[in-house]
Amino acid sequence: MDRRLFLHTCTATAAGGVALASSGAAVAPKPDGLFADAPLKMSIPPGWFRGTSMEDKLEGVAEWGFPAYEWLSPSGDIDQLRAKMDELGLKLSCIGGAGAIAPRQMVDPTDHDRVEAQFRARIELGRKLDCTTLIGLTGNERDDVSRDEQTKYVVQCLKRLAPIAEGEGVTIVMEALNVLVNHPGYFLVTTNHTMEILEAVD
Repeated sequence: MDRRLFLHTCTATAAGGVALASSGAAVAPKPDGLFADAPLKMSIPPGWFRGTSMEDKLEGVAEWGFPAYEWLSPSGDIDQLRAKMDELGLKLSCIGGAGAIAPRQMVDPTDHDRVEAQFRARIELGRKLDCTTLIGLTGNERDDVSRDEQTKYVVQCLKRLAPIAEGEGVTIVMEALNVLVNHPGYFLVTTNHTMEILEAVD
């Protein structure tokens, strides 16, 4: 993937279109249910469904006819999780990849080594789950430097991660969040700012 394709893919996803990658696994039954034939294919958080285990929740996702689910921090028995996904014909649309909704992260250059190590580990986790879309989170806004300076640090971090993403065949999707409702203090808030960052990385 070249840098322009990297930018184009990130831009399309930021605008709301997420393409589910094809899998080399055996063809599983197509999910059936209320949303199976909906024109808009949605990826659903498993937490919306009842169940004592993630496998139970995935059965709920499939029962309603959703083709995919999202889980920022997959945990537990990954091989068992992958087997359940394949059994139900579900895709994992995205996982957390780099950064967090927390202090430091991409807005702090002294944290970039850790963010890179996190990203490399998440690529390996995603590979086990056939997931090549990784969410990028800038971290919370700092009060000791300007927003312009923090934007520069985010771009620096992404320029460091982009060649890794290209080499591994994964896509970083930068996520802007609503600071007025449930993510107060987060740095990346608007689509325009997201686009400014992505264009600076290219």
